[in-house]
Amino acid sequence: MVMSVEALARTMRPLVVKLERAVSQLIEPGEVPTKPIPRIEAESDGSGKQWIDTDLDTWRLRLNAMPALETGSELFIAEQLIAREPGIDAPNVHDRARPWTPQGEVINVFLEDYLSAAYGASAPNPTPFEDPTDIAFREQVKRLHAFLSETRFSGELLVLMAGVTITQTLQFEPGLEIVPFSSALRDDLWSIAGWGSTEVQPLQAHDLSDVAYAISVTVNGERLGGWDWWAAQLKAERVRLALLLGGANAASFGVSWLRIRGPFASYLRRLGAHSGIVRRPVPAPAGRRTSLTPKQTAELPHIYARLASAPEHGSFALALRRLETSAERLSREDRVIDCWIAFEALFAPDSKTELRFRASLRIARYLGSDAQERHAIAAGLRKAYDWRSHVVHGGGEPTAKELKRMGALDDAVSLCEQMLRRALGKWLLEPANLGEIDDRFLD
Repeated sequence: MVMSVEALARTMRPLVVKLERAVSQLIEPGEVPTKPIPRIEAESDGSGKQWIDTDLDTWRLRLNAMPALETGSELFIAEQLIAREPGIDAPNVHDRARPWTPQGEVINVFLEDYLSAAYGASAPNPTPFEDPTDIAFREQVKRLHAFLSETRFSGELLVLMAGVTITQTLQFEPGLEIVPFSSALRDDLWSIAGWGSTEVQPLQAHDLSDVAYAISVTVNGERLGGWDWWAAQLKAERVRLALLLGGANAASFGVSWLRIRGPFASYLRRLGAHSGIVRRPVPAPAGRRTSLTPKQTAELPHIYARLASAPEHGSFALALRRLETSAERLSREDRVIDCWIAFEALFAPDSKTELRFRASLRIARYLGSDAQERHAIAAGLRKAYDWRSHVVHGGGEPTAKELKRMGALDDAVSLCEQMLRRALGKWLLEPANLGEIDDRFLD
């Protein structure tokens, strides 16, 4: 059972008193540590501005004050008490070197948050502290008490989505939805890793261009571990597949980050629940942006649900991966190759020869609604296969005669990707029986 707020306050007050004295001596010369705070104002047309504010660096200020807190037994007693609450092995020797420990980080965060709350609007030109029984101290003690009382916490994986627009906010399952990429989310992300931040590779304004939505996946975890971010990433990838199968030409994941919500964010980040920014360098090409219709948008959760039972290995899984790869490609030649790898896995696993003829006919029979559509699909796919062969065999710029036979490369790529999306979507409902398809040609 967690100790009372009053008992926790009695333990933490001597530390805060020492902190006040040490910080007062540090700020008297006027050398107050600051940190950059990136800011951005962005408009929908891509215009805007970026600048850097500064704020009090409470982490460095607390670090500079620690030698004063490490004298005496107050810090050691507090660490023993904090360790006991979540069941961590408490230190039994007063070590002046103070190695990293979870309980030590909890106390560090408490002191830093107290500094931030106590200074308030006076940062980065702080004035000396008042009595430590003030509002800032009481609020931080209550927050620490609540943190020690909780056993489960929540955060979210946010994945920025470019290249596709939908008509509404969508929920796929509890804790998984597509939400607007609001100015509040943008400012939150930018303050963490935007241009001018201390990140090794700060984000630039173009990293957020063409982003209207984000995939939000709730992740639950414990104080000292158990956060399954990988499972959340897999859900986001399945949403992306649903978008591609639902009609999107591209759905690029440019930036994703792990966001801890609520009053315990500072504690959980320090204890390892927050692992920073992941950035993919390839945005959706401008000419491939897709606006899904209301009907297509409404169908996305159903496609997502069907994907949950899709096999993780085999020809269908390979075809799904190739659809994803094609959606990220900048090269049209690579895209047509990706599509034909998928087609061969689905419709010609039993053939080493006559792939052009056999696969095209099977796809046409599987997808075409009547004889006219089947003839058009088969003819178009045979031309697309000729492009595939031209590329993989090292063909350079095609001659006029070759172009007359193969048609335009853009047409081949567009048809292949459209047919692949249709084939995979139908396969989820009704996997193709190649034997039956072949028998129909004899009818």
